[in-house]
Amino acid sequence: MLDATEEQMLLQLAAFPADFSADDAEGVAGELSSMAPARTIAGLVDLGLVAWSIDGRHRLLETVKLFARQAWAANGDADEYLERHTRWVLACLDAYGPQAWFTSLEVMRWASSHYDDHRAVEDRLTTAGRASELTRLLSALTFAYTYDTGTRASAAIDRIEQHLERLDLSDHERGLLNLVIASAGLPARRPDWIERGSSTAVPLLREHGTPEELAAALIVNSWMIVFQDGEAALVLLDEARALADAADAPVLADVASGYLVTHYAVAGRIDDSLQTLADLKVRVDGRPMDYGGTLYAYGTMAVRFMTEPDAARAAGQYLVREFAKAPNGGGDGRNEIYLVALAARGDVTETRSLVAEAKIMARRQSGNDGLPDLLIPPAALAWRLGQFDIARRWLTAIRRAPKPTKSFHMTIMYRQLRTAVGLLDENPLDSATIDDIWDEAVAWMDTL
Repeated sequence: MLDATEEQMLLQLAAFPADFSADDAEGVAGELSSMAPARTIAGLVDLGLVAWSIDGRHRLLETVKLFARQAWAANGDADEYLERHTRWVLACLDAYGPQAWFTSLEVMRWASSHYDDHRAVEDRLTTAGRASELTRLLSALTFAYTYDTGTRASAAIDRIEQHLERLDLSDHERGLLNLVIASAGLPARRPDWIERGSSTAVPLLREHGTPEELAAALIVNSWMIVFQDGEAALVLLDEARALADAADAPVLADVASGYLVTHYAVAGRIDDSLQTLADLKVRVDGRPMDYGGTLYAYGTMAVRFMTEPDAARAAGQYLVREFAKAPNGGGDGRNEIYLVALAARGDVTETRSLVAEAKIMARRQSGNDGLPDLLIPPAALAWRLGQFDIARRWLTAIRRAPKPTKSFHMTIMYRQLRTAVGLLDENPLDSATIDDIWDEAVAWMDTL
């Protein structure tokens, strides 16, 4: 039933491991079609060989995909079709460039919506021992894994540990792969890999890497050092900012400034944090949404939520608006940090309405490990309403929870609240689970 163009298109579409858009299909198979790929795909949809969904995504029915792949095998063409898909994935990421690999929300969104594609290519390159291309692929996903789900980030760490053990890699490639797993250690809540990976990456990339790569490694290395030696962490970020500026990578420089905001606050140097925040505002104002602007908004919420709750809430609303504009999602601005900013302002109704949604997301990403973060909004609300004993109980539960808060911003908020109300001597988790404490907080909010 198919003409030659439709036949070749169908065979190429079988290289997609999951669904795909018309643009994806054109990127992979455009050279095979004598007409617009979208028209060829439309013909395959009409014939019932390609399924189409209302969001514009397409997929091959599994039986059709199996038939097409059997045709590959019969004709000895499997490598050709899979290689075309591999080249497309690598080209998509190459198009963004090195600075974007460490900072771009667009890369993060692309990686999220094409997770099955880049995972298939990773496996393909690993099996073939193509270490250089594998490193390029994973390095391009550094930022994407920094803010992926905990499950995906943990899986990436485990896979890359095996790559480091089994593949013949240069020192440069080892530095880059260690940087990826150090970055993924943040959502995976693996401080051991943040520290080990970044401390390995920095000397390797200092000798063999580009300025952007070293700057990114210095930023990640500061994440753990700040809790051991705050001044050393600030030195790392100053160097990262200078390297990025010299390499004409302004967004990466702004990321270093964004972490300076948080590191000053972690060290209790709030005035320095606020001054860095003001300097960063000048750089990011009027620019399209990027990681530097995101860190500015998060920093505003984290540092000013108690003293200037209206400003903190406005920063959160900005993130909500910007994330809502993003194609393919790209995150949810209504996260725990925004919830704390709302709660500290005394917004009972809005805080309560968003808490359940935030819990679903936290469960999906971190299981019960995410509940300590979600106790900070009700603790902030209790503080704002003057119910300090209640706030103290929940802050103590956070302090005694097995896993730490998941970000610097949440840690800064927790510490400021802890300073304001103190902690209990007894541990609430001696007689209750973190789930019990969470249910208690929800029940309390329901009474307001």
